[in-house]
Amino acid sequence: MHEYVITTNSDRNKYRKLAEAIEAAGGEIVSEDDYEQFEYPLEQMYIDYMWQGKSITLHLEHSLGIMLLSKDVVLSALKAIADIIQKI
Repeated sequence: MHEYVITTNSDRNKYRKLAEAIEAAGGEIVSEDDYEQFEYPLEQMYIDYMWQGKSITLHLEHSLGIMLLSKDVVLSALKAIADIIQKI
């Protein structure tokens, strides 16, 4: 599993903006039910996407921050995706 840390701050507002930015940049959410997580005060949140045919996960963990995870995408590509979505 590859992991790219976007921020060590577990800011739920930033997490939501990043989730929206992934979709705006062409990522397709795997399950719309993932957005229900925003309604609850969870310490961990995961949203799965397909990005150019590859699976990526936007993950928020209270003690670690916000990161992108993937078995299919190498670390350098995760960093490139993070750079793209943070500019949106």
